[in-house]
Amino acid sequence: MNRHPTPATQPLIVLQINVSKGSIQQEIALAYAYAEKADILLVQEPYIYRDYTRRITTRHPTYECFSLTDNWIAGQPRVLTYIRKQARLQATQLHSIAADSPSFPNTLFFHIIGTARASFLIVNAYNALYGSIRASETARALTQLPLSLFLQPTLLAGNFNLHYPYWQLSYSYSITPFAEQFAK
Repeated sequence: MNRHPTPATQPLIVLQINVSKGSIQQEIALAYAYAEKADILLVQEPYIYRDYTRRITTRHPTYECFSLTDNWIAGQPRVLTYIRKQARLQATQLHSIAADSPSFPNTLFFHIIGTARASFLIVNAYNALYGSIRASETARALTQLPLSLFLQPTLLAGNFNLHYPYWQLSYSYSITPFAEQFAK
């Protein structure tokens, strides 16, 4: 009996974290992802150097970094997705859904084909906090996508800034506007 999985049967390892715009937190997240051999790292509120024209963020030689747009001058990206170069994944960023779209300013969509030829969708999203500019805009846009997009296995991950008892049973304060619609 072979106790070591073959590359085709190894599980996909995905990590997700909000680093609150901290460069050290993002370096730690990348180092941890590397140590754990994570295939995909989904980062919300990444560190972005204040001169957006230079497109500087934290990088790691083992991972390829993706952002929503090449134009950071319009504003800093709120999500970055890192895919391990040696993960043997076919990752296609789906620009047709979100590229420079005002409806998806903080969302990355990827079609992934794994080593076992399994296909799935990964969505990395940041939804602005209630009371902020563009609050609930990302969550609202996600609910308006055609259901046919989600016929394949899908991982929806991110920081949604929506308080609701379904995912936080101990939450006893008021529900964030649009949280109930998003939960449905």
